[in-house]
Amino acid sequence: MPDKSDTRPTDAGPTDAGPTSAGPIESGPADSGPADSGVIDNGAARRFELIEDGHLAFADYRVDGDIVTFTHTIVPPEIGGRGIAGRLIGAALAAMRRQGKKIVPQCSFVAAYVQRHPDLQDLLA
Repeated sequence: MPDKSDTRPTDAGPTDAGPTSAGPIESGPADSGPADSGVIDNGAARRFELIEDGHLAFADYRVDGDIVTFTHTIVPPEIGGRGIAGRLIGAALAAMRRQGKKIVPQCSFVAAYVQRHPDLQDLLA
């Protein structure tokens, strides 16, 4: 059965997936903490990724200097309801903090996540 995770509708509407003049943010493991294990920043694809039970969950972003806009988050239904999106975004935002970046939560899930975590308010651009 083909993986449909890249074709599901997003919660943020159309996004600009084109290259930016700022280039990708630092790629590699998003965090080394146990709650974030497995989350990577795929800078070439401009998204944070987590593979769980053979399914790819991801959070796309755009970069403009020190501002990173999270455009949408996708978790395939096969792995939904397990806190995967929270784990993914938690690791992505931890990486943003370490890199000194500010964020724009265009994705409704990221916006709600930041709203539920007052300690992340300082990341907002």
